[in-house]
Amino acid sequence: MGQELTVVERVRYLPARVHLAAVVVAILAGGLVLMRGRAALLHQSNALAEANTAA
Repeated sequence: MGQELTVVERVRYLPARVHLAAVVVAILAGGLVLMRGRAALLHQSNALAEANTAA
């Protein structure tokens, strides 16, 4: 029980800056994943286009 209370207290008393930083990091990580996905799709479509023109 004591540990649960300390975890709740830690979360409750975290500064707003820490919450803001966590949100920013999550947004940046999501954007990075999306950019990687788009780059992979672009690479795949470019490879398909090259295969079609070479044929």
